Amino acid sequence: MSKDWSKEQLEAVSQYMKIHGQMSYEEFCEFLADWETKRQYYWNFLERLRRSGVINMFEATSYLMEKFGLSKSEASKILRDWMKNYNPDDYKDLK
Repeated sequence: MSKDWSKEQLEAVSQYMKIHGQMSYEEFCEFLADWETKRQYYWNFLERLRRSGVINMFEATSYLMEKFGLSKSEASKILRDWMKNYNPDDYKDLK
C-alpha cells in the first residue's frame, strides 16, 4: 500500500518525526543516498579484492575492517550482502 503525499503532509510528518527523536524525511533521504554511495564503494572494493585473487572471499571481513575501520558485524553484513547480491555484470566497467 502506498500513498501520494502532498508537500504539506510530508512537511508535517517530517516535523512530527523530528520532534519525536527520529530523522526528518530530508535527513532520511540524505542517509539513504549516503549509504548507497558507501555501499557501492565497499562493493567495488570487494570486487577488486576478488579479482586480485589474493584471498578467499570468505576471509574478506578482516580486510573491510582494516581498510574502512568497520566493526566485525558491520563488515560481515557488507560482505554477506555483496555475496548475496553478486552479479559480475554489475562490475564489467570497474577498473
